[in-house]
Amino acid sequence: MPQMMPLLWSLSLLFSIFMLLLIISFLYFFSTLNLSFSHSFMSTLTKQHWIWKW
Repeated sequence: MPQMMPLLWSLSLLFSIFMLLLIISFLYFFSTLNLSFSHSFMSTLTKQHWIWKW
């Protein structure tokens, strides 16, 4: 049974690292998606603004 403890600890450490990487990648992806979405939204708004000006 004492031989199992390092394995369990390494597995939990690996899992926590994996979760951290997953969260970081998700946040990065979400931020880039949000940035592109806001950029397209702003370009649409400016286009509509120009249409309204004419």
